[in-house]
Amino acid sequence: MIYVPIPPYSPDLNPIEFGWKDLKRELSNILDFDEMTERSESTALDLWLNA
Repeated sequence: MIYVPIPPYSPDLNPIEFGWKDLKRELSNILDFDEMTERSESTALDLWLNA
């Protein structure tokens, strides 16, 4: 067994961080908060399924 030290938190090694970045970018295009909350679930699912 080989010990490989890694930083306690490294966004570059965590693939979900790229998904969150894309989700935030897509949601930032929606200016109306009510519309954003309604569309956030579908946007998240679209990004998740098409990644």
